[in-house]
Amino acid sequence: MCKNSTELLFIFLFVFATSSTTAAENLKLEIILPEQLTPNQEYNHIFKIINTDFKRGSHFNINATVSLKITSENFSLNKTFTLKEINWYKKPRLEQPFIPARNKTYLICVEIINSSINDTNQSDDEPCKTATTNNSTSETENSNQSHSAISIQILNQNKTIVEGETIFFKHIINCSSNSSITYWIEDIYGNIAKAKRNTTSLSKKQWKTKAYSQVSPYFIKSILFCGRTNISVSATFFVLKTHEEQNKQSTEKEQKEKADDNKTNKRKTSKDHCANEIYIKAPQKGIFGNTINVAIQVHRCKGRKRKVELKIIDKYNFTIAKTKLNINSTGKFLFTIPLNIPPCSYCYSGNYTIIANGLNTNTSSKIFLEQQTQHSINTNTQTSNKKELILKAKKMQLPPKEIYSKQTKHIFPYLFFTLIGLLPFIAKRR
Repeated sequence: MCKNSTELLFIFLFVFATSSTTAAENLKLEIILPEQLTPNQEYNHIFKIINTDFKRGSHFNINATVSLKITSENFSLNKTFTLKEINWYKKPRLEQPFIPARNKTYLICVEIINSSINDTNQSDDEPCKTATTNNSTSETENSNQSHSAISIQILNQNKTIVEGETIFFKHIINCSSNSSITYWIEDIYGNIAKAKRNTTSLSKKQWKTKAYSQVSPYFIKSILFCGRTNISVSATFFVLKTHEEQNKQSTEKEQKEKADDNKTNKRKTSKDHCANEIYIKAPQKGIFGNTINVAIQVHRCKGRKRKVELKIIDKYNFTIAKTKLNINSTGKFLFTIPLNIPPCSYCYSGNYTIIANGLNTNTSSKIFLEQQTQHSINTNTQTSNKKELILKAKKMQLPPKEIYSKQTKHIFPYLFFTLIGLLPFIAKRR
């Protein structure tokens, strides 16, 4: 009985411990940055993540990934935090502190990207908050002195509004001479959302908002022309994309991806149905020692192999002649391949097989090869014999005999001049 009670107690404690570590069903994000910021002050902790199911005595081991975005005019900060072993709450620290500038309005948004629990309440997973710099009195006075001629007043209760709502604003000016205002609205990338207008009216102005991202900063920019002075001011507001719009865009994206997948599958299916093909057309007869022309048609549509081998084999599967060609692109091609059949004294005269093999396919055709006929051999032999006899005769021909020897040739000049010298004596005697 004691053993049974001990086992039951152990099982109860184990189940209780297991349930205490797996009962977490909600993570909450909270932005701890104050709404009024001090310029040039370092802020290391922006938000904290809270396990709302935490109770004393329980232990949790939750992992989560959180993204942080801080945006303002000409400023953007994006960070991703990987948080491990969350029990009650954690406040992650920025490696580089956030330092706000003067006269700025910032939008801070955090989002739980994923977690190790099944978060049943996701309404507190994406909070956003605006914060502005709190200037000192002297800075405010200087600012008022420099910009007292014109200011922009946003009439909405909050500077962060939902997409589709209308932003209302008006200009407050202090100019004694004739004045005019040029104003427009642009996004964080400098794209103009509301076209520039020139007016002298100080009445309320409005614009129906639209979001270009999950958090869309916009800037109302104005230039006051007062006499010969031009003064520029700007005001910041933020537009949040609605979840319906996000779902719509995600649905459109999914549909587009599905359509692209279908197109890809169709292309793949068409490729799968496509088969590489080879056809050959060869002469019916050939002679050893001659060259034949083989017409080959190739259709290459898939696969990585590119080589096609053309060869002639005998009935014993010995290769008599062969050649290769490369097909580097897809499509249909027609070639005429010269295939040299070397002389083969031991080969038989009869049927041989021409095989075209490659691209994971092959085809074959028959050809009758024969040795050179005896008549042609005799003719060739006789021709070669005649040539040999002519060459031998040329070699055996002797040069014509000379009548006079070399020594006699050397005496002729002396005899000639001697005869000329004797001519006067012969003439006197006569």
